[in-house]
Amino acid sequence: MKLKSFLAVVVVMAASLLQAQGVKQLAREVYQTSGMNLMVKNVDQQFASQLDMHPSLANNPETGPYKKAMLQVLNAKNLEKLFLTYLEEEVPLAELETMVKLYKNPMVQEFSLLEQGLLQPEKQKELVAFREQLVANPPSADRLKLVDRLIDDQKTAETAMDMTTTMVGAMIRGGNAMLPEAQRLDEEQISERMKKSFPPNFEMLMRQSIQANCLFAYKDVDDEKLARYVSLWQSDEGRTTAQHVMEALATAFAQIGEQMGKSLASVKK
Repeated sequence: MKLKSFLAVVVVMAASLLQAQGVKQLAREVYQTSGMNLMVKNVDQQFASQLDMHPSLANNPETGPYKKAMLQVLNAKNLEKLFLTYLEEEVPLAELETMVKLYKNPMVQEFSLLEQGLLQPEKQKELVAFREQLVANPPSADRLKLVDRLIDDQKTAETAMDMTTTMVGAMIRGGNAMLPEAQRLDEEQISERMKKSFPPNFEMLMRQSIQANCLFAYKDVDDEKLARYVSLWQSDEGRTTAQHVMEALATAFAQIGEQMGKSLASVKK
């Protein structure tokens, strides 16, 4: 009987280990097939560039430790780790399988390549020219409606706002940490400073920018095909996928915000 009990425990442990390995593999597949790995890498580069251009941080040897403290937290490796940890710990195995299946859909893969093309340097000049002519040649109401539905379903605007506010907040905290202690802002004052860092209509401007990006990325796709792509994200599978990706990013950036405060505080000691 003892042998049977022992074997039962071994079987349960083995099954749990296999499931854990399966979850990690599926989480990694979501990260890669969604193109999130490229987006994370781009955020990493953007933040490092912003630090180099920030007036109070650039070309000042005294700011080195603060920049290092910020980059130790807000970087691709850490963001990737936090994103994957959320998927592995918070998303059920069956829903991870659903997410992978959606991202491997040939149409989703095709549109993902169009979206990822926006990250290519050679596409940036084309994008600028495209944006400039939108005023004279606006999209049709039907086209804009499809793009807006996609932005809402994929929660693109919410994700962009989370990333932007986190990066701006990090730079404000970095500058604040360098001030004499008597002049430093508390968290409430930092929040107020962050609000003042953005124009009143910033969310609208952000959405318009995303709209322009989508219109450019899909410019060679007809309305009927775009409508079929939008319908994928309006399905139960699409909504589940978008919700989990958004929550994974929101959680990751919230944790990065907490880590940033601790990292900067350690420099002051």
